[in-house]
Parts: sequence; structure tokens; C-alpha cells
Amino acid sequence: MNGAVLTTTDPDITTAVRELAIRAGLPLSVHQPHEPTAARRKTATLIIVGADQITALGEQTASPDRTIIVAAGTSPVTASQAAAGQPVLRLPQDEQQIVRLFEDTAAPVLDRLRATGCRIGFTDPRHRRSGYVPPLAVTDWRRHPGQAVYVNCGQLACGDADIGLAHTVRRSNFRSLHRRFPAAWTDTVADDLTELGAFVADLPAAAIDALCSLADRETILDTDDHRAVHEDDIVESWALEAAFDVYSRLPPACRKVWDRTCPYRVTELLHQVVDDTGVGPVHDGWQVRWLITELAPLLAARLMAEHRHTPPGTPSAITALQDHAARHRYRRASRPSH
Repeated sequence: MNGAVLTTTDPDITTAVRELAIRAGLPLSVHQPHEPTAARRKTATLIIVGADQITALGEQTASPDRTIIVAAGTSPVTASQAAAGQPVLRLPQDEQQIVRLFEDTAAPVLDRLRATGCRIGFTDPRHRRSGYVPPLAVTDWRRHPGQAVYVNCGQLACGDADIGLAHTVRRSNFRSLHRRFPAAWTDTVADDLTELGAFVADLPAAAIDALCSLADRETILDTDDHRAVHEDDIVESWALEAAFDVYSRLPPACRKVWDRTCPYRVTELLHQVVDDTGVGPVHDGWQVRWLITELAPLLAARLMAEHRHTPPGTPSAITALQDHAARHRYRRASRPSH
């Protein structure tokens, strides 16, 4: 069971209860009376009914492990309205009692998250408005009562970072969780790395279940996305490093051919070499390693073969594009003004 369900039409009750739930780290779903909530109540540990909905308590079925309370704002509650026998807690008078009840209800959820390796801490709930939390803003103890319960899931999922800072599995799962639950996360953002994070009260039950499924660090939520992250790393490593290493090992004549060849064509020739020979990059999830010594002569041979099959006087694709752009600029400059 996860979290709590609040049924009310009173905006004051909704705001007050939501703020207390954020402080306590209790996942809370707010429903209007006309919305179907039977399925959600079955999985909720706590059902909260606003004072404006006390008459509907007769339709609720209480059980020993699920407490039904009434969050009564400033509106009076008559004896006949409270005939269901459930405790009536008023705001703001009973705020501390409600917070303690919420914390007790949230404890199993926090225990589940801790078991995955997530860090449970406290931070200012105003970070929800900014959309991110600085790393130093999260503490392991509550500095003041207004702080909210926050979970850092960096051990499970991280955002895009420099190659080598986070495994492809963690980066892929980060993207997958953001796609599935776009409104749930308030990440921890540092200069070189973004770690998955959230105010626990913002996490729907399905998101908590997804996080718990990642306790096995090798779990991949979306294999297609993981493959895409893997391929993106290879493309990036070629553009940022490997291409220069290969180029530096080519003979001068081959470098001239490279310089005259469209970069996209060079990449196509690279793929042909890798497919034909199997001398390709090795990605261990952290780093991409290229077999530069073996790859350079193979790519050089393919470049020279490409050059020999090009008719004499035929400009390279990149030169043709540059010439076309120059002619276009000349025509615009020569056009008479009106």
C-alpha cells in the first residue's frame, strides 16, 4: 500500500493537507467527490475526507490497517455529521497531530525507497517551484519544521553527463522515468551531473514501484532507449576524440582526401569499415574505446579507394556545398534594391 487519498472540494483543506503531506513525505492523491477512486483507495494506506464530504463517509469501509480521518478546516462539524465515528482533526489546531499521522503513514514508503539505495533527506519545499534542488540544499536531518522530505535517486538514475560519469543504464533509466512520470521529479542538479530526485509526496505509486524495481542495478526500464544512449555515446566519442586520433595517424595524402570529403561521407565510410571488418568501438557502459591502431589503416584504404573512384576534377560534396552557398550570396548581393 502506498500513500493517501484526499477527497474534498474545499480548496483550503486541499492546500493545507497537501502542504503537510509534502513536509511528511506522504504521497497524496487529491480527488473530487465525483471522480472514481475505488481502485486508488484499495492501495492507499490512509483515506482523508474533507469536512465538506463527511456525509459520504457512510459509503466508506474502514479496516484496521487503513484510517479514515476528516480534515476539518474552519467550517463547523456537527455531531450528526460526525456520526460515522471517525476522528475529526481540525486545521490548524491539530496540525502537529496530522503531521505525525502522515509521517507514520509515510514510513513504509520511505523504508522501501531506502532499501533501493536512495538517500532520504530534507530540503526547502520552495525548490519545487524552481524545478531543481542544489546538492548542498539537502540535509540528513530536519533543520526546521517547514522542510520537506526529499529523495535523491542518483544511485539509480542520472541525467546526461560527460561520458564516464554515469553508466548507460542509469542514464537510460533517468530518461525513461522522466518520460513516464514527467511531473513527479525535482532533480538534484550539480555542475557536471544531474541526479534523479523528487519530493516524496510528489511520487505516484507507480513511480515508487518503478524505483523499487531498480534495486537490481542492472535493470533496464526501456531497452530501446538504452540502445539509443549506447549509440549516442559512440557517435559523440567519435566526433570529440576518436576522429582526431585516427586523422593524426593517416598519411599526408590520405589526410588531403579526408579534408576534401564531406564529413558525413567519412562517417559512412567508417561504418562500412566497422561492418566489414568488425574493428569497431567497444563500449563498456562507462567509456567508449576505439581500436585506433587497427582502424586507421583500414579507414585510410577505404578513403583512398573512394578517391580513386571519383572522376578527375569532381569536387567533394563539402566543396560543392560551399560553392553553392557562395553563388547564392553573390546573387543576393547583386540583386537590385527597390
